[in-house]
Amino acid sequence: MDDFDGTVFKVNNVEYTFKNITAQVLRKFCVKNNVKKTDGGGSLRKEPKRVVEQEIKMMKTRINNGESHPWDVDVTTEKKAWVNQFRLANVIFSDELKEDMNGRGTCLTKEELDLGLKTDQKLYQKIADEYNKKDVPDYDNLQYTYLDVQGRNVPSNFDPITWNDVKTSFKTVVAELEKCRNNFETSGTNDSDVEEEIEHGGLKLRSFTNKQYILYWNMFAEDNPDLFKNMSGELAPDVFNETGSVATSSSKKKKRKDDVAEVLNVSNDLDKRRLELEEKKHEMDMERRVMDEKKHAMDMERHEIDKKRLRLETERHRSHQQRTHIDTVTKLNTERIKLEQQRDGYKKQLYSKAEVHEDLDRKTIKRLLRERRNRNNGDNDDDDDDDSVTSLIDHVNDVEERLHSISKMIVTSATWLDNHREDNDNDNNDNNNNDNNVNTSTGGNGNEAIA
Repeated sequence: MDDFDGTVFKVNNVEYTFKNITAQVLRKFCVKNNVKKTDGGGSLRKEPKRVVEQEIKMMKTRINNGESHPWDVDVTTEKKAWVNQFRLANVIFSDELKEDMNGRGTCLTKEELDLGLKTDQKLYQKIADEYNKKDVPDYDNLQYTYLDVQGRNVPSNFDPITWNDVKTSFKTVVAELEKCRNNFETSGTNDSDVEEEIEHGGLKLRSFTNKQYILYWNMFAEDNPDLFKNMSGELAPDVFNETGSVATSSSKKKKRKDDVAEVLNVSNDLDKRRLELEEKKHEMDMERRVMDEKKHAMDMERHEIDKKRLRLETERHRSHQQRTHIDTVTKLNTERIKLEQQRDGYKKQLYSKAEVHEDLDRKTIKRLLRERRNRNNGDNDDDDDDDSVTSLIDHVNDVEERLHSISKMIVTSATWLDNHREDNDNDNNDNNNNDNNVNTSTGGNGNEAIA
């Protein structure tokens, strides 16, 4: 305990508060320094940190004050203190203690808890201090003379006691007195041979106990009913006391049976209500499941509709492209026919002016014209004819080039149409297969729903 000064621990000149130390370390400190419970001297190994702190502080206080520890008393040689119950009654029911007894059982403050005080310890200590006082007439003499008390039980005959002795004796006597009073009330006993004053004085319990100090305490209880009710913790007549047991009358039994029946009825009603709620929950779960299935079917249907709409838009786009290509091919064919007619006209004029056979090609005709021009040097008329023939040849060439270009365009468009016609046929077959699959799956879902 040298490391602890009552507030903090000092180890190697470093200070540590309780807040900085765990409960496990504090418990080991208690084992090492022989710190035990103040009440009983038990071990602190399983106690909470708050209790361990209190015991360490209390032990340090006792060491500083030079006091001995409660667990150091030699129980083998020391006898338990004898308590004179007659003197104890004089002290407890005295004017000096009445106000304190009425405040019995109050809660302890935080400071009192930190000091390790027990409930009513201050009160019991005050009773012990008053009990141990000498030459106090109110404590040394009997307050009621109905009883013949002699020898050791005379109130002036006593040994010093501690607050723990007061606590133990007080609880024991009050419990015995409660039991006798309850037995008297439930028995219906009424002895007419006893004087009314004596009957009122507490001797009416003599048939239920052979201890005179119980009768003496009962006399005080009769004269101080409110104080005794506070002391004993008496409750209302229709419930049990803290320490005594009251015999249960038939009306109380009937009321308890009625209470049990009411509790059972409430429990049955709650069970029925719970079953109804569970059934409703099951129905709601089934309805939610059906709605989820319908929603899934609607989602599938919407998905199929979106696929069909996309397919229709694709087909419409293809149809538009096909119409565009068909219109283009038609225009190109019309223009091709006109160009072929124009080419045939140019060819007839060419063969007529060139005075050559139609089987000759244009290159041969040009070669013949050049040879003829060389032979007819200076003949202007022949030159003019040759120029017109050459011009016709150029026109024919231009027309045939345009025809060739148009033919390529026609072939390209026709090829595109053929390819897309095959694609359309394949898409139609796929769509038919998908429709069949959808119908089959829809039928299957319907069967499952019906099942």
